[in-house]
Amino acid sequence: VTEDGHHQGSYTEKYRYELLEEILKTQKKIQAYKPSLDLITNQELIAIQVIWNRDLNFKYRVSDVYNKVHNKEIEMKINDEKLQKEVDLLKEVCNDTPADYNLIQELLIMQKNKALLNRKRGLKEDMERLIEKYLKKEAENVH
Repeated sequence: VTEDGHHQGSYTEKYRYELLEEILKTQKKIQAYKPSLDLITNQELIAIQVIWNRDLNFKYRVSDVYNKVHNKEIEMKINDEKLQKEVDLLKEVCNDTPADYNLIQELLIMQKNKALLNRKRGLKEDMERLIEKYLKKEAENVH
């Protein structure tokens, strides 16, 4: 959990980067014998970068680790810039109410993760629980 209360899961940014690097190295070794086998697809790499950006992890980039392992360039700069503009705009709009920013970020992360994993079942209920939790916390802060 970051200083502002944002939950990033149980892995540090550095560990996420190192784990992705190991997966890509393993995939490269396997593909030397079976080129059509992917341990991780390009779509999943993009999804990982989206999640890292939503977790405000801008120190590490999926394209950097991919380029390091494969000695070739994949470019995610356009996607990175778009997501950074989204985060900046949301922060600006929620400047006076950081709790609203955190709620919206969590809802966006939840929706994006479910969409990327093609698991939209339960999204509505998950979002309702998160909003109820937020409203309860807000009510407690008022009293």
